[in-house]
Amino acid sequence: MPSIVKLSFENQDILNYVTGQCYIKPSGSFKIEVSGGSIVRSLYANDYCSGAPEITKSVAKDVCDDGNLEAPTYIRYVSAPVYPTPGFNYYEHYISNCNADEPNSARVLVADNLFLNCVSNDELTAGLYVSAATDSQLEMNIYSPAGCSMGGTMVYTKACQLNAGGVTRAQRVTAIFSLTPSYYVSGSQIIVTSVTSNYPNSPSRYNFFYYNGGWQLVCQAALTCTISGIPQSTGLRVELFGQPVIGGIPSWETATNQINLPATMNSLSLISYTTKQATISYSGTYVSNYVFSLNGGAHSGCPSQTTCVISGSPGQRLDIGVAAQNAAGVSAYQYTSVTLYQSVSIPTITSISSTTNSVSLSWSASLYGVPGLTTYTVKFNGITFTPCQSITSLSCTVTGLAIGTSYTMTVTATNDGTSVNGPGTPISTFAALSDPSITASTTKTKSITVTYAPNGGDSSKGYTWVVLRNGQQVYSGSNTQTVVTGLSPNTAYTIRVQCTNDGTTKFVETSLTTVLSIHTPSITLSNVLTKTMLATFGVGGGGVVGDTRYTVTLNGSPTTCTSQTTTTCSLTGLTPNTLYTVSVSISNDGDSLSKDAQATTVKAVNTPTLALSSITTKSMIATYGSSDGVVGSTRYTVSINGTNQVGCINVATTTCTLINLVHNTYYLVRVTVTNNGDTILSEKVQPTWKDVSQPLVQITQVKSGVLIEYSSTDGIPNQTVYQVYVNNALQESCPTTTAASCLYSTFSPGDSLNIRVVATNDDDTQTTTSTFYTYTYPSQVQIANNTLVNDISINWTSSTGGFPKASSYSAFISFDGVHFILDTPNCQNITVDPMECHFSGLVSDTNYFIRVSVINTDFEWVNTTIETRTLRDTPKSFICQSASDCSNNGECLQGSCECNAGWNGLICNAPKPTDQQDVIVKPVQDKPLLEVTINGVSYEFSLVTITEKTMDDESAFIMSLANETWALDSSQTNITVNHPIDQSQLIKNQWTYSLLNTSDDYSISIVFILYEKKHDNVDGSMTNSTLDTYPYEFAGDTFNVKYGSLKYSLKIKKWNFKSVLNTLEISTTLSTPKDNCGNTKSAAGGQLPTITNTNEKTTLITLGNEKEEHHVFGKLINRALLDSIPKKIYYKTVEPTDPSSSSSDHYSLLTLVPYFSKDADLDPDFSLLLQTNMDGTVNLNDCSGSNAKNLGLIVGLSVGLISAAGIGIGSTIYFKKLKLQRQLIAKLNAKLSRTTTPA
Repeated sequence: MPSIVKLSFENQDILNYVTGQCYIKPSGSFKIEVSGGSIVRSLYANDYCSGAPEITKSVAKDVCDDGNLEAPTYIRYVSAPVYPTPGFNYYEHYISNCNADEPNSARVLVADNLFLNCVSNDELTAGLYVSAATDSQLEMNIYSPAGCSMGGTMVYTKACQLNAGGVTRAQRVTAIFSLTPSYYVSGSQIIVTSVTSNYPNSPSRYNFFYYNGGWQLVCQAALTCTISGIPQSTGLRVELFGQPVIGGIPSWETATNQINLPATMNSLSLISYTTKQATISYSGTYVSNYVFSLNGGAHSGCPSQTTCVISGSPGQRLDIGVAAQNAAGVSAYQYTSVTLYQSVSIPTITSISSTTNSVSLSWSASLYGVPGLTTYTVKFNGITFTPCQSITSLSCTVTGLAIGTSYTMTVTATNDGTSVNGPGTPISTFAALSDPSITASTTKTKSITVTYAPNGGDSSKGYTWVVLRNGQQVYSGSNTQTVVTGLSPNTAYTIRVQCTNDGTTKFVETSLTTVLSIHTPSITLSNVLTKTMLATFGVGGGGVVGDTRYTVTLNGSPTTCTSQTTTTCSLTGLTPNTLYTVSVSISNDGDSLSKDAQATTVKAVNTPTLALSSITTKSMIATYGSSDGVVGSTRYTVSINGTNQVGCINVATTTCTLINLVHNTYYLVRVTVTNNGDTILSEKVQPTWKDVSQPLVQITQVKSGVLIEYSSTDGIPNQTVYQVYVNNALQESCPTTTAASCLYSTFSPGDSLNIRVVATNDDDTQTTTSTFYTYTYPSQVQIANNTLVNDISINWTSSTGGFPKASSYSAFISFDGVHFILDTPNCQNITVDPMECHFSGLVSDTNYFIRVSVINTDFEWVNTTIETRTLRDTPKSFICQSASDCSNNGECLQGSCECNAGWNGLICNAPKPTDQQDVIVKPVQDKPLLEVTINGVSYEFSLVTITEKTMDDESAFIMSLANETWALDSSQTNITVNHPIDQSQLIKNQWTYSLLNTSDDYSISIVFILYEKKHDNVDGSMTNSTLDTYPYEFAGDTFNVKYGSLKYSLKIKKWNFKSVLNTLEISTTLSTPKDNCGNTKSAAGGQLPTITNTNEKTTLITLGNEKEEHHVFGKLINRALLDSIPKKIYYKTVEPTDPSSSSSDHYSLLTLVPYFSKDADLDPDFSLLLQTNMDGTVNLNDCSGSNAKNLGLIVGLSVGLISAAGIGIGSTIYFKKLKLQRQLIAKLNAKLSRTTTPA
């Protein structure tokens, strides 16, 4: 063991150090060594005590020397370390860690409030004193060696851990050192599992000894120990290792013979057993004596022997236990079990026979007893028959008996000293023969069976029998039973039986009557189900009892009920709802009869109905039912995704609530119905509702407060309940039952609002929480505008208020002041100067509303709206300058003629003929094309293509309308309407084409409208109203539709423009008029349609051959509603590409429409004027051989409509007689004798 150097203060040991151990100091390291008679201290600059020391100091060994320390502090050498003393404070100082340094760590013992002088020139320690102490920690004030300054208060704990300064196991000592081991003895081993010590640096290491004539060291410097091979009696000693203590080494020990090895059992075996006892043998080690148990209880046994006889009862189970015993106690028991033999059983006589003077008998072997030891003795009337005494055989013949005498024979069995008597068996020796006995008789309808037996006689010599019927012999032989046959039913017969034995004959006689024959059977069918029924039947009377047999057939085919004695038959495997004939045949003693019955099986249960209702996110209700089948036998089982539902298995009820489902999950619900063995099912797939979504909350600051809008999706429809909290206060005024909005106004600008919306649906709750900051509401702007003929330019001032630097501006345009659109993308989300917008392509002389919206974060948009009107346009060309240029039949307005009633045409020179009364319109049902005939003159009007054009006039997309699939609705024809001016009645006809488009990108519908004056007089003439037009409003202006004109509108929705810079080109085809014979001038000989832009409002078009005098005259409106905004559109005509083709008389009118995002409306206006005579009649050509034209309104077919976004075009076409040369006006005026109302 290393030497110890101690540091003392006022004769109180306070520190100790292990010689040769390197210790770390605040700067560098040191170690203490013993050299001869001196203690040498070496101080190093590094932390490893390596190299040459900087300072070396020496003091005398075993001498109280201050070692150059200030008195009264001394350093000296001692032979043992300090140990804890009760009432003092203890701690250890380690080098690297507390466990690795053990047992070489420095140990310190300090009295309460003991103050160590500060030693500034000493490298061993520093000044300290203890200010507070418990049994688990110390609180110490430490002084630094450098300058003796206070280093602060440190707290050290008892736990072995890396505390500051390397201090551990700090505690107040409360008890004197002691140690106690925990151990147990197992076999020949002592096992020490642990040692408990109150030594401060426990666990320590220990030495372990056992006693064997002296203390033997087994385990050294250990915490536990296993001691093997110990003698039967020994002791245990435990000492502290490596840490001797002043006053002796701490130890613990037992007496030298206190621990004894227990006795053990080596063997236990069964030697033999009988019916009453068992013999065992056994052995053990360290045995003083043996102890016994029998069947769980103590037994005296044979304590000092190695064999023992254990008694019991026959057949008893003996569970025998033996254990060895000595001073250490009783060993574990060893066990053996045996069941003693049962007592010998009673023998039973199995056969016995006699003669006149002897009896022979045999018996069965007795069971049980000790095998091989059983003997038998035979007795007659209690007398032992000596030849059959104590024999092992199983038979014996007793001789020397008297004739005709009765005896009782017994057999006795003996085994293991126990004898049992078998039951006595009576027997007699034979006597003389007497009259025989008829022991049994059976009568049937046609036979009698008699059974008989002899009385007396010697059976060994045999018997001869004779049977007579009414004195006639029917049998002779040795049989003891005879069947007398050939009898009649229900007849009495005398039967004699004669017996002959050993020359002696005796007889017996009796009268017997045969049985009545069977009657016709009965049959009843019951329990008739879908596949089974029960037939119940019986004989009507007569027949041999027990001899009746029944056979059942079904529709003539055999069943399983064949030749049976029972009177019921279950018929299975039948077909539901089927008529069956059931026959039962009865047989008895050779007689057979039958009977039929009919029944119809029940209809099979049908397929169940299944309805799923009350769908929630977690449950649904299945309602089901089925008809037919066996009444009261229908049962239902409901499964979901293949799993039967508890409570809905094999039930008669017709509803089942399915619970514990998962939201937004598809379930296969199946109901299986069973009825009388039939099983049929129905199933449906049904999803549960998805859990309610997290509320979607939109918060906007409006002028009157903060608008909170909320909604959610999913959950059970219409069952979501909302709660709105603002700053954790529930807003009672906010709607709770539907997605809605509410206004919160209790705040000041600059407030921060915590807004929480809770949505609850089907017990599921979702929450959205938002933080909203309030600001001063944004202000309106000031708008300045510059309005031209087709353009409006605006600019505006900036808005104030709202979230700083977050305002953007968008400009919108409206025609009605209600519906505003973003006409130009450049006018959207403007955030920097210049704040301006330009609207182009507008219609002249029209009111528009311009709106600038301020958009600032979540504030409601702040709108500023102005109204302005575009300037009136100057006409580009003039048809007229005064009324005289309009044939004095109209007014000259803005360079074009507005004709008076009864006149039409470019210059109002075309009156209506007196016989122009019938208009025939033939719509083609598979494409938008109309054939129009007025008094024999016809033309065609159709929509051909819609082409999207680029800025370079390239075609981006072409739709051929004739190649699309259309539906025609002609249901709105011949409808009477009233004129809004004079309430006169007229006829309105309407045809609607709808595009059957499978795509959702767009849809198109075309509507044609024709107004006619009503023929309401008896003679068929028209009413006397002077009006010949019907007014309508379009794109901010009022227009008049001429009676007999054809107006159409085209609507397109969701047209997907390739670019906002593209336009649409709508091609409409017009044909030159044909007369009643179908004659027309080719395009090559005719003139190209002429377009004249007389003013901003309208464009005029003419088409036809002057020489044939059949012309088309049209008035085209130069405006359209694009996205509900009046916009300017343009027209142009295109001649046929091949004048020689069959379509050379068809011309295309192109309508040019600028970009729109939603819809547009256009409305041209056309009329037809026929060639007339001076008296107003019409010259029709004589078309020999041609078919007469059918005059009258032709109504087209109706097909469905597909909705979309659209462009609407209104056109009115009139056919009129036209002479462009103004010199013909006078001639025409002369021809017209009166003013008429054009069609």
